[in-house]
Amino acid sequence: MLRAIALAWPRQAIIQALRRLFALGLVWFCFGLCCLLLMPAPAQATIVYLGTTSGRNESLPVDGSPGAVTIAKPSSAKPGDALIVSVAARPHGMTAVAPAGWILMTFTDEVNGGTSTAPGGMSLITYLRIVGVGEPANYTWTFANPSNDGGMAVGGLLHFSGIDTASSNPIDGNGTVWSAKVNASSLTQATTSISTLSTNTMIVSSITILSSTTFATPTGLAGLVERIDQSAPVSPGSVGMTMQMSTAPRAGAGATGAVQAVAANYADYGVGHLMALKPSAIDSAITMVRSGAIS
Repeated sequence: MLRAIALAWPRQAIIQALRRLFALGLVWFCFGLCCLLLMPAPAQATIVYLGTTSGRNESLPVDGSPGAVTIAKPSSAKPGDALIVSVAARPHGMTAVAPAGWILMTFTDEVNGGTSTAPGGMSLITYLRIVGVGEPANYTWTFANPSNDGGMAVGGLLHFSGIDTASSNPIDGNGTVWSAKVNASSLTQATTSISTLSTNTMIVSSITILSSTTFATPTGLAGLVERIDQSAPVSPGSVGMTMQMSTAPRAGAGATGAVQAVAANYADYGVGHLMALKPSAIDSAITMVRSGAIS
């Protein structure tokens, strides 16, 4: 067929036709490229802090059996929301069991101090849960000390909407943008800085100390707000466990700086966690409404 066309058309006419086809294709290619460049970025959700609950256990069993830390589900939690829980317990090395459906995100052991509850030290653990249908009213963690020397634990829950729940880990960078800092004995406890990869993240700080005290307002990041300051026992003392959780929205990417908090009294060892939660790629504020009945 091509041979027949070549015989029927002059060579110059064929060249002209090919040039026109090429020019037309180039025009459409350029048009498509411009459309891609001018398209708005995919809608991104805004991570919204919605509330908090907390729990404590001032006296874990001394016979090695598990003791419970129970944290209530926020009354406003609905399917698709995200719950972040940090639990701090002394001593380190206990057998910790999380409720079904909670995903371990970060874990740090601190082995110094706290020798009044053998083998000393503490653990700071952070978990994630995506709220489903038919959630229980409470969530219970258990801790058992194999050294048969008891201990204590505190826990805090932060409730969010707009977090990326589609990926395997909602921490920015597929679980890589977080840090852990084991702090020397001091009233000042801190995290290390992290570098976010995504924009519009939510920074979450968890800071602990091996005494029963209270923390001052945290510093170091713009927009930082204390959400939880939980201790066990409630009365201040050198033997105890205190945890502060704070949040800060962050628009840009890059180094965040460190968070620090100063305890009112009873200097001791502690741990600081800092993480960046990534927003969902789907804007949860956008809704679709059907204009009429489906026919």
